Amino acid sequence: MKISAFADEMSDDLGEQISFLKAHAIDCIELRGVWSKNVLEKLAAARGALQRILAKIK
Repeated sequence: MKISAFADEMSDDLGEQISFLKAHAIDCIELRGVWSKNVLEKLAAARGALQRILAKIK
């Protein structure tokens, strides 16, 4: 069984979300919001930043 979380309820910063999830051994994230924006609204403008941050955790 895998546990997932809505990390935007803890922080709107993606780096903080990832750190929290890793510290609590949560492997999956339901990516809804980062940087005070809904991910669907922000995705096109922030795609590069999101990809760099997510690449660091692989």
